[in-house]
Amino acid sequence: MSGGVVTKGRERQDQQNGQNSKTMEQNHDEEQVQLAEANSLTLTMRSGLEAISKEIRDLKTEIKRT
Repeated sequence: MSGGVVTKGRERQDQQNGQNSKTMEQNHDEEQVQLAEANSLTLTMRSGLEAISKEIRDLKTEIKRT
């Protein structure tokens, strides 16, 4: 009888380990998504700042001409 209890305990532990692995994979996937979103936001902000900088340079050039 005790052999059956050990087997059930191992099966339960294996299931928990499998769930922990899935949770770790899900956490890793979520971290990758967050990183991709942060990188995208950074690129968007950088593009916006570059556009603003160009506009400022153009306006300075135009002011110097007048």
